[in-house]
Amino acid sequence: MPFVRKGLSLQGISIEAQNIICESWRAGTNQQYNTYLKRWQVFCSGRGIDPLLVYVKDILDFLVELYNTGLKYSAIGTARSALSNCVKLVDSTCVVGEHPLVSRFLKGVFELRPSLPRYKQIWDVKIVLNYLEKLSPNEDLSLLDLSTKLVTLLAIVSGQRCQSLHVIKTCDMIFETNRILIPINSIIKQSKPNKTQPVMVLPVFYNQNLCVVRTMKEYLNRTEIFRCEKENRELFLTTVKPYLPASKSTISRWIKTALSKAGIDVNIYSAHRTRAASTSAAARILPLTSIMKAAGWTNSRTFQRFYNVPNNDDNEANDFATTVLNLNS
Repeated sequence: MPFVRKGLSLQGISIEAQNIICESWRAGTNQQYNTYLKRWQVFCSGRGIDPLLVYVKDILDFLVELYNTGLKYSAIGTARSALSNCVKLVDSTCVVGEHPLVSRFLKGVFELRPSLPRYKQIWDVKIVLNYLEKLSPNEDLSLLDLSTKLVTLLAIVSGQRCQSLHVIKTCDMIFETNRILIPINSIIKQSKPNKTQPVMVLPVFYNQNLCVVRTMKEYLNRTEIFRCEKENRELFLTTVKPYLPASKSTISRWIKTALSKAGIDVNIYSAHRTRAASTSAAARILPLTSIMKAAGWTNSRTFQRFYNVPNNDDNEANDFATTVLNLNS
């Protein structure tokens, strides 16, 4: 982020330190922040203001301008966070985002244009499981159908995001007698210092047509010819030559395809909603602590606020997967 680097340079921060500091923001955050930092620079340029050293009234005027374009609480909050990382106030020692007037302004925005959960209902997991069960036997499926079945089953039984499925490596998978363990060793959205990375637990299931372990083994057997020792360690590969690692968008598209063929309206529900559907369904049977551990949450409020919507240890994760699959019984 050039604008952030400029602010750091004015503080005498070395290039080496700047490089490390800028790595603290992940790609998605960088993209979001850059959008508002560019608008901030245009705003300041039009008013002859130093964009790195301003009065709190300038911050408020900028936020008002964003508000007048129709932005809601969440977007304006992102703009506030972006400015807090590089802009200093002339008339206060507060960080931009912590100034009482800025905080009060954001509360006003929430009252006027609240950011509420997008979904009031979620699709029924049983509908999708019924469809996946019919995609059998695994040995007779095309590679595309097999890929679609596996990735959708994984999303449902693990409660993980597409991002987590995308970074699964075959070399990390641990095969035990009655289950497969998949440690997530890459940086994902939930990754934080001193926080244990999630481990996906995939138990053997009595219904062979819905058993994620059997589906996984068939997929690995089918794609083995496309892998070599040092390349294509990613679990999911594209289904046409040259069989490269599948992107997050491809994985998401496979899940949406499964949802659509199962009869779910994908114009309403995204692939990410498998996370909400499976965890909400499990919540009717399992204790919240088991669901949180399986899905990688540390705060129960995350589940209650974003994922627990009404239906339209390793053992805990094992229970989660089995519970969700048993919904189809």
